[in-house]
Amino acid sequence: MQPVEALVWIFVAVFLLTALLTLGGIVENMRFVNIPERYLKGLYAALLMQIATAGVAIAVDTLEEDSPPPPDPIPESLTFTSLLYELNVTLDKLEKDDGSLLRYYVRSGDGERLFDGLYSNALFAAGASLTGTTSPLTYGNLYEWDSKSGKLRTKYFYGPYNDEVILRSWPVTGPHQGVASKAFTSGEIRIVNSTASVLKLEGEIRLKAFVSVPIPGTGPDVDDSQGIVLLHVDSAKEHVFPVSGEWEGSTMRIRIKRLAETIARINALRSEYLMK
Repeated sequence: MQPVEALVWIFVAVFLLTALLTLGGIVENMRFVNIPERYLKGLYAALLMQIATAGVAIAVDTLEEDSPPPPDPIPESLTFTSLLYELNVTLDKLEKDDGSLLRYYVRSGDGERLFDGLYSNALFAAGASLTGTTSPLTYGNLYEWDSKSGKLRTKYFYGPYNDEVILRSWPVTGPHQGVASKAFTSGEIRIVNSTASVLKLEGEIRLKAFVSVPIPGTGPDVDDSQGIVLLHVDSAKEHVFPVSGEWEGSTMRIRIKRLAETIARINALRSEYLMK
């Protein structure tokens, strides 16, 4: 018998004994023991206390059964710090010995797949840039620059997007340019904490706030070989990003800066070893 079970049965035995003695002392037709009045009052109080204790225990057990289980803690390996550290360790290996490992992958025909994985890893880390841990409420996109059409295009995505959104493009000049276009041409981060007044397609209804982050070393005057030019961090909740007055001192700004620098590092490797 387990210790908890033993305690339960002890409690039941004490409760039954208390109830039997109390009833035997106070009920006229059942009085079969002679208990002094001062002890009888104590037994009666003990019986009431035991009944109350049992009721509380049953209520707590019922509430615990009805309550949802606590969420699993986020593994340390899925924090922003860990994700970005692992990505940069991989880049260190690819840069080592004048890029010998990277050259091998390119010669083997796996260069494109390698960079797809590196960019996708960076985008996954972007989902942890707001709180420090990955969350289904924070997702985003990486944009490339098409100099011939003068438009930004979604290259990689992470989140609940449909084909309409994935295949969209944004001009950087003219009346139809968006916030991402302005961030790209100005080289400055743009923060939108509510999209209530922003025209959205059906697949973008869940988008409530976003941050557009230009990647260092990119711009509309650079050719298409520059790789990823813009990071878009999206949120399914409004007013979650630090506002302009809080942005400079925020932890998210530090994370975003480090992530943008890492993407720029991937761009440099891509340009040097894959695009030649």
